[in-house]
Amino acid sequence: YSTNDGGATWTPLGVTGYASDVYYNSSNGLLFLGLRPVEQNGTSLVSSNGGASWTSFPSQADENGFTFVSGQVGILTAHTVPFYRTLDGGKTWMNLNYTLHSWSAAAEAGTNTIVAAQDWTSAIFASTDAGATWSYMSDVGSGLTGCVQTGPCNVYVQAGDGIYNSGDLLHWTQLNGPGNESDTRFCVGAQAIYA
Repeated sequence: YSTNDGGATWTPLGVTGYASDVYYNSSNGLLFLGLRPVEQNGTSLVSSNGGASWTSFPSQADENGFTFVSGQVGILTAHTVPFYRTLDGGKTWMNLNYTLHSWSAAAEAGTNTIVAAQDWTSAIFASTDAGATWSYMSDVGSGLTGCVQTGPCNVYVQAGDGIYNSGDLLHWTQLNGPGNESDTRFCVGAQAIYA
């Protein structure tokens, strides 16, 4: 669905299925949509006309979330298949041959760092080269949801036992707050966290 009037009315975009993520690349006007699971013909789609028509990404299914470090460079995380990376704003994607069950990674603003939380575990992974390579960083919480959010000077994750933040990806502070199950999202705003 899309809205152009602040949410007063919504228009269907002609795509049905279980959407795992939607991302709008404002640098080139491309709209990305991840559908899964693969058992339901999950795929990743792109639209260059605001969702009026869609094109499938070749050889991609069961993907989870999009995140970009710039208008040109981004990744598509996965559920059971390898991550993909784009260097041209999402026009083409390359297989990274790196598999990690991660629902929704996040890019740290102004850097090439992307952080991913492995669903159902407590493991945090990071890439400092915009998704080209990945390293294990630390464990946090009990049963991560897979969603990572960034804010000023901090990275946030949600686990079954609450929300945590870290400034270095090695040491984590529990902020209390609600826990949740895998494959769920939360949001970090300028003044608040929404979960």
